[in-house]
Amino acid sequence: MKDTPSEMSTFIQKRLDKKKVIVVLDDMDEILSLKYFLEGHEQFGRGSRIIVTTRDVQLLRSVTDKIYEVKGLDYSKARRLFHKHAFGRQISVAADYEALSKRVIARANGNPLALKVLGSFLCSKSKQEWKSALDKQEIDPHKEILQVLKISYDGLSKGTQNMFLDIACFITGEFYREKVENMFSCSDHYDVTIEITALIDKSLLTESPYGIGYLSMHDLLREMGQAIVRDESKIPGNCSRLWTAKDVLHVLEKNKGTDAIQGILLNLRNCGIKKIVQVSPTVFSNMCHLRYLKIYGGKQYDGEFDPGCLKEPHSYNIYAPEGLFDISDELRYFYWDSYPVKYLPNFSMENLVGLIMRRSKLEKFWNEVQYIHPAKLKNIDLSHSEHLTEIPNLSGAINLEIIKLQGCKSLVQIDLNLQNLRKLQILNVSHCCNLKKCGASESQEVSSSVPVGLDFSYCTRLRSRSILRSEVQLKKIDASYCEHLTEIPILSEAINLETITLRGCKSLVQIDLNLQSLRNLQILDVSYCCNLKKCGASESQEVPSSVPVGLDFSYCNEVQLKEIDAGYCEHLTEIPNLSGAINLETIRLQGCKSLVQVALNFQNHPKLRILDLSGCDILEECRDSETMATNNTTCIEEETSSSVPVVLNFSYCERLRSIPESIGKLKYLNRLDLSKCPNLEKFPEISSDGMEFLLLLSLEGTRIEELPESIENIKKLKYLSLNGCKRFKTLPQSIWKLKYLEKLIVCHCPNLQGKFPEIWDVMECLYEIDLEGTGIEELPESIENIKKLQHLSLNGCKRLKSLPQSIWEVEISGKADCLLLPKPAGKVSRNLGCYGILV
Repeated sequence: MKDTPSEMSTFIQKRLDKKKVIVVLDDMDEILSLKYFLEGHEQFGRGSRIIVTTRDVQLLRSVTDKIYEVKGLDYSKARRLFHKHAFGRQISVAADYEALSKRVIARANGNPLALKVLGSFLCSKSKQEWKSALDKQEIDPHKEILQVLKISYDGLSKGTQNMFLDIACFITGEFYREKVENMFSCSDHYDVTIEITALIDKSLLTESPYGIGYLSMHDLLREMGQAIVRDESKIPGNCSRLWTAKDVLHVLEKNKGTDAIQGILLNLRNCGIKKIVQVSPTVFSNMCHLRYLKIYGGKQYDGEFDPGCLKEPHSYNIYAPEGLFDISDELRYFYWDSYPVKYLPNFSMENLVGLIMRRSKLEKFWNEVQYIHPAKLKNIDLSHSEHLTEIPNLSGAINLEIIKLQGCKSLVQIDLNLQNLRKLQILNVSHCCNLKKCGASESQEVSSSVPVGLDFSYCTRLRSRSILRSEVQLKKIDASYCEHLTEIPILSEAINLETITLRGCKSLVQIDLNLQSLRNLQILDVSYCCNLKKCGASESQEVPSSVPVGLDFSYCNEVQLKEIDAGYCEHLTEIPNLSGAINLETIRLQGCKSLVQVALNFQNHPKLRILDLSGCDILEECRDSETMATNNTTCIEEETSSSVPVVLNFSYCERLRSIPESIGKLKYLNRLDLSKCPNLEKFPEISSDGMEFLLLLSLEGTRIEELPESIENIKKLKYLSLNGCKRFKTLPQSIWKLKYLEKLIVCHCPNLQGKFPEIWDVMECLYEIDLEGTGIEELPESIENIKKLQHLSLNGCKRLKSLPQSIWEVEISGKADCLLLPKPAGKVSRNLGCYGILV
């Protein structure tokens, strides 16, 4: 919010315009942010209230004179809260500690956080320990509450104190516990997991209600921790942790770093001054105990050093024209967005856990060959480092879990010994447009371990697939738009594979998949593989029925397949029986110009949401499969949620002659598009509770001659189009039972002749009827029952002889070319705009 308050303010105003609301702006600390949020508050509805909480009374005085000071807890409530955390259920013990309890409660001065923290700290301690802790600092109740909270900090072990200060200085807001544990792990002095648990037990960290595993630190506790670090020295370079931009930039620019510094956090985005900071190559050399370094928010600087050249206001850049020489071997977390140097500084990497350098200038790790043993390294993210040409041998990184190299356009080859990287879960080399090989070198033995997720998308020159030789742990493969990829291996061991995305691999001709083994496969996307001729079992597999040019799912009755996307595979001629794919949700076959037939029994696919066959030019039949369920009472609607729309798209299937009868039983079908299917002759009957939730039905350009009377069962239909149905002859009387119908389009149906059907029921929602180009001769008097009709198009209705008298009572806008009408009254001309009329 603090980065984009004006955008958030506009968003809030649009969503809450003219509504009576209560808006709570909690813990505001910047006057500009507050004014942005309050801007336009008069647009809220009458009776609205805006509540602002802050610890800066001057901030409130700048916008209002109605200020309420939150009082501390009275003695009774304070005593109850303190006893809850100090004694838990052992209320009987509290009486022996009454005198000491009064001292604690008095010093907390009614502050709930202080009572909670002190209670947790003193819990299970003896009277002597209570007295010792209280005597250590005789606190004036009028002094800052931070002094009270420090009592709890002083009682922590050295390791827990370090963990507390790291979080207070370097982590803001809600944070994920596991991420912080990884960030500060591998300490030789304390166990991060144990220390975080201790902080939770002492109420110095709180488990967040927003999600499992999330923690937070109260602002007062954070301020206390930062105050402790500031008190270490008045000279920033002599403090253990630096987190304010002013102090960090002073130390870096003046080269004032010392061995006292353990961690640095620098946000370059909002430093308040327009400036480029030039640093010495030895800027980190004296920081021999540096464990944590995070610099973010800057932008790459490509020109010669010029302090006045940075155009974007309120931004800093770090500029190191001579490179960086050395950095501490104790470094565990090295995070530097837009890193400005071609090489890393010299260090052993033996303690490094995370190396994050997105959009960096890095070309390679070091200019000279250097042996590294990064046994503790878990995460490498060098994404969008466009100058990166190589990465070193990472065979020693046995704990590596994530490698992100997407967008590294200069990378040509990556040699990874997966035999050693047994914990690798994610390998992302997408958009590495010059990458030709990613895998083990020829001399390496390929391991039985492969990352959980592989992303090679947009590696347009990738040909080799050696990294996929063994794939037991693999869950996801994304090689989309690898235009030169000619093959992928048989993935027979990928028993955990859930997603295969090969979209746009134009050179792929055949994919050998043993789907009998891939029982967890959920998504298969081979769309835009314009030369794909086979996707199925290899010839060596014993499968009774193989499809020569198509998708083969033999032996897959228990498959967990959820999505098939083979759109625009122009050589695909058919798909197999999918009756066993009971979890199938999406089938996309649009643009498959060679597809002739699709056999589907919708009752066998209770979770199907989308079937797209649009643009299948020679598709002749979409029929019920031969393996129809014997118990036809088990309809799709029994297992389908009404909250999820189902979409069937058959548009532009120019040879399609029929659709499955079972479509009429799809209760939760939301949209059915059969437009531009010029050979479709019949629409199926609709069961009494079928298509109940259908909103849109398009039959434009079909050969349908009539609709069944059972059309009335589409109870929630809003849009019905028969535009251009040249053979369509009559509308069923039951169509007027569609109470939610809004638009009825039957234009350019020349065989729709005679009298328009009587409207016996009141139509409350219908506002548009298009009869342009039909052979209608007469409209009924009952047209007055269409109460909200706004547009009636009669253009080109050359057989229309008269308009009913009741039409004058309906307010209609539109035009009509009614060549055989007698001269109308003035109101007709005004409302219908008739012209060219014979008298």
